[in-house]
Amino acid sequence: MPKYSMGDEEYYSMGDEGYWQNPGKLRALVEAGATLVPNVRVTYFPLGDPDLDTTPVAVILKMDPGYVVTRHAHPCERVEFIVRGSLDVGDRILDPGSVMVARPGEV
Repeated sequence: MPKYSMGDEEYYSMGDEGYWQNPGKLRALVEAGATLVPNVRVTYFPLGDPDLDTTPVAVILKMDPGYVVTRHAHPCERVEFIVRGSLDVGDRILDPGSVMVARPGEV
C-alpha cells in the first residue's frame, strides 16, 4: 500500500493507486468478504504489526448510496466517523462529521 512518510508520520491518499489494497492477512479478510458484500470497498490501515491479531486497525468503507448494513456487533471497541454521505442508524441520521462509538458486543 503506497504511503508518504515524514519522520514517523505516514500519509495515504484515496486517489493513489493501491490505496484499496490491503497488507498480509488482512487482504485475505477483504477477499473473503468481497463475495459476501458486493459494491462495497474496504481497506485496512494497521496501527502496528499487520500480522498480529491484537494490532488495532483503522478501516475505511466505501458503499453505494442506499446500501443497507444490518445491525450487528463486533467483539471489540470501535469508533466510526461519517466522512461523506450519511448513515441511518435507526433512531437518527448521522451526517458528515458525526462520530459513533460502541463497546464490545454493543449493537
